[in-house]
Amino acid sequence: MADRTRGGVRSFLLLFAGSLLAGVVVGYIAGGGSRGRAPEAARSDRGPVFAEETPGGAAPDQDAGDNPFAGFRVGAFELVDQRGAPIDESVFEGEVTVLTFFFTSCNGPCPAIARVMREVQDRTALGAASALRFASISVDGGRDTPAVIDSFAQSYGADPERWVFMTGDPGAVRELVRESIGFELREQEGVLVPGPDGAMMNNILHPTRLMLVGPDRRLIGVYPFNDPEAVDEMVRDAVNALD
Repeated sequence: MADRTRGGVRSFLLLFAGSLLAGVVVGYIAGGGSRGRAPEAARSDRGPVFAEETPGGAAPDQDAGDNPFAGFRVGAFELVDQRGAPIDESVFEGEVTVLTFFFTSCNGPCPAIARVMREVQDRTALGAASALRFASISVDGGRDTPAVIDSFAQSYGADPERWVFMTGDPGAVRELVRESIGFELREQEGVLVPGPDGAMMNNILHPTRLMLVGPDRRLIGVYPFNDPEAVDEMVRDAVNALD
């Protein structure tokens, strides 16, 4: 009888432990894991996916200190802004800037990212925080002409004095994204979305994080746009960087 009792207790404990572990795993997945850990890009055979990973290791000649992104720096580029005027990397120099990448035909996160950028723009409209700048670079320069990105900017209430949109040679943007700040950028072959002119085009796998760029063009931090706490943290980091 004692053996049967011990066996029953042991079975109950094993079942309870298994149920508890399953609950923890399900909760972790549903919550997206730790906010400090970059989730992998979603995988789907039915529609577009978008890059979510953060950059790799810091550049070997850069002491990252408390900033794991300090080894990444916005490299040199030559593009045009929404008015068609030439613009280059100097737009970041001496400024604190929130940088994003987008394309106007994006039917995934780009509209939500633009809305978050608008919210941060409005939150920082007064006082010293108004020195914060915003920059959005198209990853579809062949289709996103200055007129197209200007219309996109206006539709989201972008303040042209603080928020610049850029477009141009897709190869130059790809080099900027992949080589200088270490994110993925590529066309998603066989996954089609409507382009600005209505013609179908390959979806573009691109960074979706908000990147805070310091006055030396180095990344201060990288933040998920869909995490309100992370966005709040970015605003605090930006204000601190402006001091």
